[in-house]
Amino acid sequence: MNLNELLISQYIDDELSLKDKARFLEELAREPEYSQEAIALVRQEVLMDEAEENLLDQADDMTFPASPVERSYFPKGKIFKIVGTVAVAACALVAFLVLLQSPSPSEGVPHRFVLYMPDAGRVAISGSFNGWNSLPMEQPGQSGYWEAVLVLPPGEHRFSYLVEESKRVTDPTILAREYDGFGGMNSILKVETQI
Repeated sequence: MNLNELLISQYIDDELSLKDKARFLEELAREPEYSQEAIALVRQEVLMDEAEENLLDQADDMTFPASPVERSYFPKGKIFKIVGTVAVAACALVAFLVLLQSPSPSEGVPHRFVLYMPDAGRVAISGSFNGWNSLPMEQPGQSGYWEAVLVLPPGEHRFSYLVEESKRVTDPTILAREYDGFGGMNSILKVETQI
């Protein structure tokens, strides 16, 4: 907005003092272009005022329904309703299939624990996932490996192997370990939900 438009706007909005109004009118008399611009802006203000008054009068005359108007999220027509219904059904089916395939938190994630202990006659596993109760491991064949498959909930789990019911051994394949507070060590396993 240039200086002329600012003065015209201030004049229209009655923001000028009497002295400034007198100077403004004198300036209008001297410059015809300035005068024409001022007249055009005043006419524009008159039109805006009239439009505002008409809108207010129309708003007063308007009556609103007593109950809310029912609105549809779909354009009118059966084809749009059918397409919308099919799209919603397809989304629901995809969501159901994804949930069906992923393990629920209550089921957990299967994890295979393996320990090579060829001279042991008995190996068990205990950890935070089973209340530190001793769970016997199986020795498939005569390979010296012991294994157990457990379903674990997602999160961090502490555990150790118990060889011959007395010797605690950490998992050599897991580097994350911590002291157990009883002079031994526990392995730390992080289980994540599989997608």
